[in-house]
Formats: sequence, structure tokens, C-alpha cells
Amino acid sequence: MEHGYSRNLRRQHYLELPPEGQFDKIYTCGMISHLDRSEIERYYRHVHGLLRSGGRLWAHAIVPQANDYGMTNYNSLSGTFSQRYVFPDHFQFPIHVHLKVMERIGFRVRYVHFRYGHYDKTLRHWYRRFVDNLPRTRPMITPTIERAWHLFLTYASAIDGPSSVVKQIVAEKA
Repeated sequence: MEHGYSRNLRRQHYLELPPEGQFDKIYTCGMISHLDRSEIERYYRHVHGLLRSGGRLWAHAIVPQANDYGMTNYNSLSGTFSQRYVFPDHFQFPIHVHLKVMERIGFRVRYVHFRYGHYDKTLRHWYRRFVDNLPRTRPMITPTIERAWHLFLTYASAIDGPSSVVKQIVAEKA
């Protein structure tokens, strides 16, 4: 172990791992943005089972701000487009939904970090890489998907990106 990082990293679907308390730390980047409504509790329950007592989870994602209007990524303009063409498998829950489920399962939430002003830059980098790699990747996608990603990455970086907030939750298994 060097500087607090393990040299034993795994990239695997979480359900492929038996929940036997074998991990001290779990880091997820973006995973919680791709949970369906029916999966959120199962996901956190499984991750809780993967951790040893005192183990920590760091969940990092872009989640929408809570609002009084009932807007979700299923009924906003960018959300319905994204649901149909870009990320058909996701539902972005507001942060309070994650915290409520985590605490009910038995996590102790230690920190919630809000990172402002980064996602629009990320989207612009993704768009540049998308365009740079099109000669190689175009045979793998349909013209509809190519157009959808052009629209999504340019629209989201200009409209959603500046107001999007990266949220990070650090929680501990009791």
C-alpha cells in the first residue's frame, strides 16, 4: 500500500461478488447514476454486505438537485432525450434519496461533498474525444446514435454542465 491506495484493484460488476465482508474500501464513480428505480436499495444492501465492519464506501456521481416541482431525469427535456438515446438504463435520484436508503440499511454517512463547476469541462473533454475517435468508432454505431451523442454532449455541456454538481458520499459500515 502506497499513499493509501491499494495495488489490488478490481473492475467487476458488483453482483458478481459474494457479499461476505471482504473489502475495507469500495469506490464507485458514476455507478449510482445508472441505477434503475428498482435497484437502489438492492445496490446499497449488496455493497454494505461487501464491506467489513468499519469499511468505507465512496460513491461519486452527478445527481440532480432536489426541487419542489417533481422534475426528474424522466420528465425534463434533457432527461427524456438522455433516457431515450444516451443512457436508457439510468435514473438519477436526488442526494437525499441515496442518504435515506444508505442510513436505513445501516451505513453511517460521514461526509457529503459537493463539487461545483466541473461537469461542463468534463463534457467538453468527452465531446472532443468523441469527435476525435469517430473515424474508428463510427462503424460500431448507427447514425441516430452518433447524432444523439453530438446533441447530448454539446447541449449538456452548455446547459446542464455549468449547473450540474458532482456529489460524493463517504459512508461507513457500522
